[in-house]
Amino acid sequence: MAYDIYGNDLRRGYCEVHPHVHQEYPCDICCREIEQSNRQNEYNKQMQKDYYKSIDPSFDMETTRIVIDLLVVRIPKTDLNSGLLDIDFNGQYLIQIKKEDDSDLWKVTNAMNGYGHNCFEEFKKSEVSFLSN
Repeated sequence: MAYDIYGNDLRRGYCEVHPHVHQEYPCDICCREIEQSNRQNEYNKQMQKDYYKSIDPSFDMETTRIVIDLLVVRIPKTDLNSGLLDIDFNGQYLIQIKKEDDSDLWKVTNAMNGYGHNCFEEFKKSEVSFLSN
């Protein structure tokens, strides 16, 4: 016996997601929802790209997004070769990260807030992540 997504018995020839529709999965409603979801995802990606462009007109796909806690910044990928980076999060924080010897791990080595006060304690256990575009 087959079941719909709600746990009810699935009638032969009906959609398992939309059990009231007399079409097999994916029915016309499923297809429209998938198309709408794909269009929304593309729109969201474009909005994110436009947002980054508005902050930094030099933004391009040759950048890397760095996340430290919930702070996000983009830098040129070529800057990763230095092993030591000073990252300015729009004047809120200036954080220095350093690559660990012989590994791909990066650690926060220094941090200051926008007022010039040391806030390393807030970030010393932070994970440094590099995300693809």
